[in-house]
Amino acid sequence: MTFPTENLGDIWDEPVVEYRMRRLFISHKAEDKQLAMGIKARLLDHHGIASFVAHEDIKPSEEWESVIQRALREMDGLIALLTPKFRVSQWTDQEIGFALCREVPVISVRLGTDPYGFIGKYQAILGGSKTPNELADEVARTFYKNSDLGDVRIDHYLGKLNRAGSFDTANGLFARLREFEYLSPEQERRLVEIFNTNSQVTGSFRFRGGIVHALKRMTGNGYEVTAQGYLRRLIHTVPPAPSPVPPLVDHDDLPWGDEEDDLPW
Repeated sequence: MTFPTENLGDIWDEPVVEYRMRRLFISHKAEDKQLAMGIKARLLDHHGIASFVAHEDIKPSEEWESVIQRALREMDGLIALLTPKFRVSQWTDQEIGFALCREVPVISVRLGTDPYGFIGKYQAILGGSKTPNELADEVARTFYKNSDLGDVRIDHYLGKLNRAGSFDTANGLFARLREFEYLSPEQERRLVEIFNTNSQVTGSFRFRGGIVHALKRMTGNGYEVTAQGYLRRLIHTVPPAPSPVPPLVDHDDLPWGDEEDDLPW
């Protein structure tokens, strides 16, 4: 099922990036707006996912039903914050139904209410006393795991690394390389280029000490870091050519012939 698309830049709060960010609609009750906003901020900053929170993102001058419908048409998935009063709303069930009809992922977060109806058969994230950041991290892992959008997350990471303006920022970003199991050839090329051109990444002690191992794990390719200081460069190491195998001796070519009786001794 396809829907017409419209420019929702101001609704989704998307920064200018070189790829299309994925978008999650956060379905919630009005009194849970602060929780929804905390999840939204973490998803955007840490995972490269834009989110729509109706009670925050709709301007007073806009027709709110129209804006919500536009966001539902454009979303790549939906988060349902299942607080005790979630089902009281006349809109939340319709938002879930819209997502199920479009066959986009629906991620339930149990915050006092268990998944019900059509979403009851899907495993939900346990909310409990988790912070908005912790919930956002679990939502992102679930969303990327159940879709083919892993490359988008890596592209977002590489964009943040390219903009790193301090050693501390680069050091902090290095730890996130463990989240990625592979890099495409283009992503591998970009990571090497960022290391070689952004001095804050080149000078980061975590990248200096771990980038070679990380690249080997994610790509299978060998690298080495050459030179020192800001002249340090990451280069691809070409495996040495195998030593030539000495030719086998063909005894038929020996000067004394084939028969033992002809041997000189």
